[in-house]
Amino acid sequence: METTNMTLTGETVIGGIKETSFLLMKDFDATPDVMLTSKVNDCGRSAIEVTRELAVFNTMILKVLNGEPVNMMEDMNMEAAAAAHPDRDSVRAGYEASINALVEKCAAFTDEDWAGKVMAPWGAEVTRAHMASWVSYHCMYHCGQVNFIQVMHGDNEVHWM
Repeated sequence: METTNMTLTGETVIGGIKETSFLLMKDFDATPDVMLTSKVNDCGRSAIEVTRELAVFNTMILKVLNGEPVNMMEDMNMEAAAAAHPDRDSVRAGYEASINALVEKCAAFTDEDWAGKVMAPWGAEVTRAHMASWVSYHCMYHCGQVNFIQVMHGDNEVHWM
């Protein structure tokens, strides 16, 4: 499947980043420690691991938006991320720092900046708006996983309200 470029406004992209991050943190905070670190099986990942991955991914996307070189294998080093952010509080702080840095960077973009092309880590040339939008897409994907983990442990609450 070929990646397409979309016409997105900075306000839409930044709003999406903020909104999806808010929703994820509501679920993250509502997840008890035992649920946050448990895995369904040896192949599964815990809620803390997927949230940690989001922070790492966000940092990589910030590098793309800054025009810095990106190497997915190096930039998505989950072992280093786990060592740097081993617990709930440090994962939350790392995630929030990644979002704040992205929002700050994006808030400084002009319309021309948003329309400018960058190379996505997976090799597609996309606009900065499209690249920044991946922060929201990726966040909601993993927020669904956190919700699934909650349900698997008997928590059917909607924590966003």
